[in-house]
Amino acid sequence: MLLMKRCFVHLQKLKLKQYLSNMLKQYLSNMLKQYLSNMLKQYLSNMLKQYLSNMLKQYLSNMLKQYLSNMLKQCRRCSGLMLSTLHNNRPSYRPSSTRSEDDGAGCNNRSMHSNLAE
Repeated sequence: MLLMKRCFVHLQKLKLKQYLSNMLKQYLSNMLKQYLSNMLKQYLSNMLKQYLSNMLKQYLSNMLKQYLSNMLKQCRRCSGLMLSTLHNNRPSYRPSSTRSEDDGAGCNNRSMHSNLAE
């Protein structure tokens, strides 16, 4: 009888140890999963932010280049061909051989050139 009781107590202890061991494993497994999940979320979030930031920079850069290109084309068109009344009533014609297409020489549209210079 005493032997049975000891066996029963021993069996209970083993079950308790096994139960606690399983609980600990489950807890650690969940903690590890949560940690890795958070790390992955943070990594993906940072990657997405970086990607979107680069895309936005590229888009804005392209838009600015296009805008400046259009402004320069507009300035080149007006440098010798538009009526003087469009440019502060000053004569705007200047032969193309003496004008510089880069600095807007021959064009009296000062605000356009100051915008381009900035």
